[in-house]
Amino acid sequence: MKKNSNKEPKFKASYIVEKFYKVLEFFSSKLGPLKREFKIIINKLKPLTFRAIDSTKDFSTKNKDSIESLKQKLRTVLNFIWSIRYIVAIILVAFLAWNKFTGDPSSSSTNEKYRLLTTKPTIGEISEFVKTSGKVVPKKEAKVYSKIDLPLKKLNVKYGDLVEEGQVLLEMDSGILKTEIENKIREVSILETAFNQKILKTKNDKELWEKGFIPKAEYQESANESGRIKIDLDAAKLQLKKFEASIQDTKIISPIKGRIDYMDPGITEENVSRGSVKLGINVWFFTISSGSEGLNLNLSIDGRDISKVKVGQQVVFKVDSYAEREFTGEIVKIIEPINLKPHTNKSPVFYELIARINENDAGLKSGLSVDAEIKIQTKINIKRIPRSALRFVPPKSVRVKLPPPDNATTLILWIANEDNSISAIPVETGIKDNQYIELLDNAPISKDDLIVVGAVLTEKKKKKGFALPQPKRY
Repeated sequence: MKKNSNKEPKFKASYIVEKFYKVLEFFSSKLGPLKREFKIIINKLKPLTFRAIDSTKDFSTKNKDSIESLKQKLRTVLNFIWSIRYIVAIILVAFLAWNKFTGDPSSSSTNEKYRLLTTKPTIGEISEFVKTSGKVVPKKEAKVYSKIDLPLKKLNVKYGDLVEEGQVLLEMDSGILKTEIENKIREVSILETAFNQKILKTKNDKELWEKGFIPKAEYQESANESGRIKIDLDAAKLQLKKFEASIQDTKIISPIKGRIDYMDPGITEENVSRGSVKLGINVWFFTISSGSEGLNLNLSIDGRDISKVKVGQQVVFKVDSYAEREFTGEIVKIIEPINLKPHTNKSPVFYELIARINENDAGLKSGLSVDAEIKIQTKINIKRIPRSALRFVPPKSVRVKLPPPDNATTLILWIANEDNSISAIPVETGIKDNQYIELLDNAPISKDDLIVVGAVLTEKKKKKGFALPQPKRY
């Protein structure tokens, strides 16, 4: 049978282009981070190519005179695309090889069940601190006690007043004491007169006894009587001195310049006006503090850290009233606890620290609670690693190339190898802060070693019911 010679020949350009773009799409899926960008370029170029082919076919049916010219242009485009296929293939192969052999060991291949999280040692500074707490206290503080029990007479101050050194704060009724003093003065005068008379009589009795006019017993009785009067006279004079000294105690005087931060609740204008209220002996009447003109820190520190603390070390502290501001001070005194019984009392021992506050006009007030850090020491230009690296414990699925020694007494660091396994390295450490810890110079760790700080398991486990897959971190 004779073939129809007028049948339109099969147009093969679209077939060739379709196959070419499938090859490009296959290679683009292997590009990793560049996959998205390369796919965008293909999606834009592909429709333009097919539109050019369709336009050529339509034009060939309408204007056969120009078909050869358009076909020639199309062949030129196709030949150019086909000619760069080797260049594209070489670029893809080179990129895949570079990604495989120069990639970070912490990034595992798609076949690994885990992914290691790593870091490298850094050179920097570490400051070691001891944390403590306490409160702001006055630099000077004096408690004033009553020394005599007499009725309140006159109150000269109130709570919160500023007072000067030597200022009279409170006066007691000294009328009773003055009466006692007057009586004692008269008693002393009488006893002195009686004593002088007895001395004169004893002298006369002695002469009479020597001459034989009176017996010796009468003379001795006269001498003994003068002795008894002398004893009473001395006691009366001593009592008079005590009364005279007590007159001074009826006035309560401020021992320092400062502010009244405490008053006995019984010291009121009402009780003073009654004129008969007594508060007793050795009663805590007032507390005078130096106020904001001179403030210290009173800190409490655990006995396990006291060996690190020395006088002169810097203190950095914060208070709630100034949350965004840091204040500084300096340790000036370490107070040991009293009545320590280490053999019978096993409870923690705390030491008291006194620190001078450097800022005098900071607006701080006595009684504010503080959180403080004592700067023990600072090292600069040292090799350091994150503290989290020492807390890493390998999960069972991680391949261990070099396990830690059985008798290891030092800390262990885990190093990532090129095959995504890990090796244990014993190390010695120095000072530490909240984030970093020092690696001593003898530690067998170089600046290029990848230190493992964690691991993420990528293997999916089947579980009953429905649940979203979640990575497990170590």
